[in-house]
Amino acid sequence: MNASKRFTVMMENQDTNVWIVNIRDREENMIIPICITDKSDHANKRRISILDDLLMMDTESFKQKWLHGEVKDG
Repeated sequence: MNASKRFTVMMENQDTNVWIVNIRDREENMIIPICITDKSDHANKRRISILDDLLMMDTESFKQKWLHGEVKDG
């Protein structure tokens, strides 16, 4: 299964100087922070890298790369 069917990536601005890139697991209904930075361009580059992997990787490979196996399969 393509990882994009299970996961989504979000970038949010918590404060004027804090950007957070999160991955949301639709099956587990969890949000996992991946990157916290004070530079919006760094956060956006990280988000784009994650989006690329969402489209190209299967779920298990994506979990190993970005979540280090933290999310359990249902």
